[in-house]
Amino acid sequence: MAASTYTVTSDDDGIPGITVVDAQAVTIAVCQDGCDYTTIAAGIAAAAEGDIIEVAAGTYAGGIALNKPVTLRGAGNGGDPSVDTIIEGSSGNGITTSNGTAESRVTIENIRVTGFGSGVVAGSHTTLDRVVSTANSSYGINLSGSDNAGLRITDSTISFNATGVKLGSAASARNIEISDSHFDDNTKNGWYADKSTSGDSQLDDVTMTRATFDRNGEKGFYAEKLSNAIFTDVTANGSGHDRATMGNGISINLKAGDYSDIVFDNLTALNSGGGQGAPLGAAVDIQARNDGSYAANPATLTGLVLDGGEISGSDIGLIIGGGTTGAVVTGMNLSGTVIALHNENGGRITATHNFWGSANPDFSTIVSGDVNYSPWWKSAEMTAQPTSVSLTLSSPTMPRGDANTRAVASVAPAVQGTVQFFDGGAPLGGPVVAEGGAASIALGTLGAGSHSITAQFTPDDTMDYLESPVSDARTIVVNVPNPEPAPAPATNSEQLQEHIRSGAVPTIPPSSFNASDGSAAGNTDLQSLDPSKPLQGEIPWSDGSDSYVDVYAYSTPVFLGTFPVVNGQVQLNLTPAQLQLLEGGDHDLVFIGQTSGTTMAVAIQLAVDGGGDTAPSASPQVLANTGASTPVHLSASAIVMLLLGAVALGVARVKRRKLHP
Repeated sequence: MAASTYTVTSDDDGIPGITVVDAQAVTIAVCQDGCDYTTIAAGIAAAAEGDIIEVAAGTYAGGIALNKPVTLRGAGNGGDPSVDTIIEGSSGNGITTSNGTAESRVTIENIRVTGFGSGVVAGSHTTLDRVVSTANSSYGINLSGSDNAGLRITDSTISFNATGVKLGSAASARNIEISDSHFDDNTKNGWYADKSTSGDSQLDDVTMTRATFDRNGEKGFYAEKLSNAIFTDVTANGSGHDRATMGNGISINLKAGDYSDIVFDNLTALNSGGGQGAPLGAAVDIQARNDGSYAANPATLTGLVLDGGEISGSDIGLIIGGGTTGAVVTGMNLSGTVIALHNENGGRITATHNFWGSANPDFSTIVSGDVNYSPWWKSAEMTAQPTSVSLTLSSPTMPRGDANTRAVASVAPAVQGTVQFFDGGAPLGGPVVAEGGAASIALGTLGAGSHSITAQFTPDDTMDYLESPVSDARTIVVNVPNPEPAPAPATNSEQLQEHIRSGAVPTIPPSSFNASDGSAAGNTDLQSLDPSKPLQGEIPWSDGSDSYVDVYAYSTPVFLGTFPVVNGQVQLNLTPAQLQLLEGGDHDLVFIGQTSGTTMAVAIQLAVDGGGDTAPSASPQVLANTGASTPVHLSASAIVMLLLGAVALGVARVKRRKLHP
């Protein structure tokens, strides 16, 4: 700031005091003709701390010592001296800054520096704002002091030099902030910070935001010492092509010391790396050297993170190794390389949640060394894909307790995960594993009544796939059997046969009976059935409104039971005790739908004593076959059932069909 003014005052008691009033910064004009000062050096000599030296458009000599905390402000940083301020030379240094402090910085604004050995030699607490340092034979910016602190570079271009920024091997720098600046097209390096292994120089506390290190001949950014650095939205594209070996976009080649906490957030390194000799250069190479001659004084690195961005278009994308431990690489597109990631003898690298070029990459060819790469993104978008689930029911109605009626969820895409089914919003059982894009659940636990069934899919891989929305609802009605069976359609087998011949009672082909294993149905024509074995199986049923069917046996109608209908099939299960009530020979089983009243019949034949002989039995405890023309003796229970049937016949009729007068 400019010189201060001191005012002597006294208080109400007459005690004197001194008030310090800071003066406003003075603007000093420098121009080639018509100003108080025609050289920049003269303007600096006339300035006080905090003053602004405004340099008009034109070309000015270099060798400038900016040795006060003042602002050197130009008219523009382009190459036209009629409108821009150009500091031009052929050797030496363009501008050298010094004597800045954290409170009073040395600032260069809106100036072009070109043609020197070093464009700007920056001391501590220097700010470069809208500065172009270009076409300098050694360095655009040279940090040569033993301890360079507080460098700020904003909206500047340090390009087309031999090296953009140089930090000497014995020099240290700390508290550096760089934003919106470019270190491109330098013949060697965009940034070069080497280290003497006999000393303890450091590069520490570095923040770079929206900086580019593109198209540099040997290395975009190179450092042999670096800790506590955050690089955000940095690019290193097309660099490293002119070096015989080990050209890189980013090369952090740490030596002789312990380093920590280097973070790249959204790094882009496209088509970088090079050299035709061995080893070839990687786009990004980060190592703490502990090999060969460095083993006696090794380096270590912890806290390395690369989060987001893209490394592609190179033979080798990324190398991490040496004394580096705990490295993390995540959220990056690592496609388009021959070797995407190589661990050069370092600790295990956690490289999960990256895209490697395809949904199913061959990791044996693109990853080498100790790397944990799973899980990974399946697409370059690196966003979770939506999933969906659709629901179907095997039947819109079902008998209560039926274990065969199921809800089936179809998942798209067919990825691994679980499906949760819901009954009116309440979970229906636990999650069911989806296999091959489908999961199902039996609905036998549902109570009587109407139920609204839905489903929702949760993927195992929640990185690549989103949880599905809840499916559209499907309604199922759970029925219970009527307390009383439907009336028998005929009083005897002769009358039943008349109904069958007239078509009033359709017949079911015995061949359509689907017998269960171990059933008495040893063949598909229901002939010579062994009554000592159960008759189990399915009979096709066409009326979808029925959840239950009543079954009678003839010669005279004997009620055998009520059986559920599942998926259009009567689930028949006659026990040996029921079958042994029937006389050996031919019988008709009549099925009556409890809801529809639909009536159908199927013919069966029972063997005698479990054999193939179908001669009538003399037992008085069995129901006569349909061929019997004489009265038969029934058991007491059968007589009671017949009496009940006869009483019912006076008032009963078959639903939806007039079967007899």
